[in-house]
Order: sequence, then structure tokens, then C-alpha cells
Amino acid sequence: MYTKATKTDTTQEKDLIPDEERWISDHARKELGSDLVFAIEFPIEAGKFYHKMDRERGVVMWGDLLFRGLEIATCPLRENDYETMIEQMKNAGLDVSHEGFKYYLQAFKYGLPQHGGCGFGIDRLVEKTIGLNNVKEAVLFPRDINRLTP
Repeated sequence: MYTKATKTDTTQEKDLIPDEERWISDHARKELGSDLVFAIEFPIEAGKFYHKMDRERGVVMWGDLLFRGLEIATCPLRENDYETMIEQMKNAGLDVSHEGFKYYLQAFKYGLPQHGGCGFGIDRLVEKTIGLNNVKEAVLFPRDINRLTP
């Protein structure tokens, strides 16, 4: 929809670009009356080894929650099948026999239930909710390339 509306081809991107996030949010506000919208069905190439994939549809089982033009949360399902996890790790170039993966993989081998999560950017939510100009204004000790302490 973004590519068609703006004539900017983002179909080869693995994730949304900032302009696309803003456009989707504007579209959701105008067409749906909502400041919140989930962007879903990212291509498998965007997934990490620990993500659940829907191979039939060629998508990663994750969604980004957009709020007023900004991604404020990423909500993926995690792979929980041992054999699939091993395959995805190998495909990602990881050494599944490395000692560092021993206990991680053990959980999958002996039965890890389906699970997921939500990486929530509370600072971004505060920025957009109260109308700040920059996320650094919502952070007690903001960091950037010129400020690492405090």
C-alpha cells in the first residue's frame, strides 16, 4: 500500500522504514480512526533463528505495534520445536554443538511450550503520548554517539 501510494518501492526491505511507519500510522488514523496499528507478515528473510516462521506463507510470526508514526513494540512468537530450532540455527550459521547453547537447546529438546513476547519501548510511548519532539526528552539519561555517561 505504501509503495503504491508514494511510488517509493520498499518491497525488498526486510523491515519497515521510518517513512513507511509514519504513512501506515497516518493511514490507520484516517481510515480506521486509530492511533495504534499492527504491521504483520514480515518476510521470512527478516526473521531471526529463534522466530516462529510460517513457511507456507513465507512470513515471520511477528508484528510491530505502531503508534502515531513510530514502532513502540515488537511482538514475535518464538520457535519452540527442537528440530526446527536446530535447523534454523544451522541456517543462521550458528554452531549448535557450542557449549554456550547447551542449556538453551535443552529446554527445547525436553518440551518448551509455545511462547512469545512483546519488546515494548516505553520511552517511545511516552514521547508520542505527550507530544515530545524527540525520544531523548522522555529518557532520564539519554544516550547517543556524543553522550555515553551518565
